[in-house]
Amino acid sequence: MRRELRRTGTATTANGTNLHPDDIVADPFVVFEDGRYRMWLTTVDWSEGTVFDATDRRMGTGYAESPDGLTWDDRHLRSARPGHRAELVLAPGAWDAEGVETVSLARDAGGSWSLFYTGDYPDGAHAIGFARGADDGLHWEREEAPVFVPESPWEQPVCTDPPGCTAKIGGVLEPSFLVDPDTGTQHLWYAAVHVPTADFTMSIGHASRQGEAPWVRAPGPVFDAGPVGAWDEVLVSHTHVIADPGGGYHLFYQGLSAAQNAQCKQEGSCPFYTPGSIGHAFSDDGLTWIRDPEPLLVPDEAAGEGFFVGGPSALVRGDKLELFYFGIASRDDATFLRAHIGKAVADCAP
Repeated sequence: MRRELRRTGTATTANGTNLHPDDIVADPFVVFEDGRYRMWLTTVDWSEGTVFDATDRRMGTGYAESPDGLTWDDRHLRSARPGHRAELVLAPGAWDAEGVETVSLARDAGGSWSLFYTGDYPDGAHAIGFARGADDGLHWEREEAPVFVPESPWEQPVCTDPPGCTAKIGGVLEPSFLVDPDTGTQHLWYAAVHVPTADFTMSIGHASRQGEAPWVRAPGPVFDAGPVGAWDEVLVSHTHVIADPGGGYHLFYQGLSAAQNAQCKQEGSCPFYTPGSIGHAFSDDGLTWIRDPEPLLVPDEAAGEGFFVGGPSALVRGDKLELFYFGIASRDDATFLRAHIGKAVADCAP
C-alpha cells in the first residue's frame, strides 16, 4: 500500500504559530470530510503558572480544521478567556479526572460520531471511555463510567510503588476504533502495559462486537514488540488501524528500540516521552500481522524531530497515504511536553 514517506511540514495556525501557546500538542486523529481536514488532538488548558504547577490544569481534546493539513483554523482551539491556553471539546470528568487523551472516532450508521478515548485515573492507571457526538465534532455526550477496562492478566495496571500500590502505569489505553461498513462489526485495537520479564513492555490487543453487545476480546495480545535486535524490540503502542480499500488492514504504531530506550537509562528517566519511531504492519483479518522490517518514520534532527515521532493517524486520499503524527525535537522539549503536529505523505503502491 505504501512507499517511502516524505515529510511535508508541521501544523501551524494561519499566523504561523504552533497550535498551542506552550507547544503542548499530541495524539492527532485526523479525518478528511467535505473538502477539509478535521483534527482532534490532545492538549492542555490552564490559566496561571506552568503546566506542572497549575491548580486548574486540564488535559483533554482540542479541535481544529484545515484545507491542506498544514495550516489550521484554530478558532475552536484558541481560548478567548484571559490567561487560558486552550479550549477543550472533551474535558476530564469524574473517573478520568487526571486527563482525557488519544481519541479515535468513527461515524455510526446514522451519521453521529462514536468516540473512544484514553481516560487517566488519578493513580496513573488507564481505561477507555466513550462519548457520542453530533456532526460538528464539538459537542459530546460521554458515558459516566469507562466502557472498556482491564480484564485479562496482561491488561492489568502495574504498581510502581509496591507494596503500597498507590501509583500505577498501564491498564488499557490508546484505542483505535473502526466499523466495518459491510458487516457492521466494530473493531477496537488498544494498547496495554505488561511485565513478561524484568522490564515492562507494551503490546496491542483486539476486541470486536456487533451493535451494543459485549466486546469479545482476543485471548492475548495480537501484536507484540519485535524480536531481539529489531527497531521495536522494547515495546509497541499507540496504534491506528485503517482498512485497505482492497481488503485487509494497515496498522500504524509507535515502537521503541533498545538503543532508544538506553538513552533514557543513561541520561536519567524520561518522565513523559521516551524516544520513538513509527512502524507499519498489514493483516488480512486484523489479528495476525506481518510487520515491515524497518520503521516507516524515524526521528530526524533536520526536521525538528530529533528525539521522537509517534502517535500516528493515517488516512488514504486517492492514490496518497497521508500520515499525521506528533514530533519532539529534543529530550529537553520532551521534559516540558513541547511538541508539534507533523504530516508526511507517500504514494500508494499499485
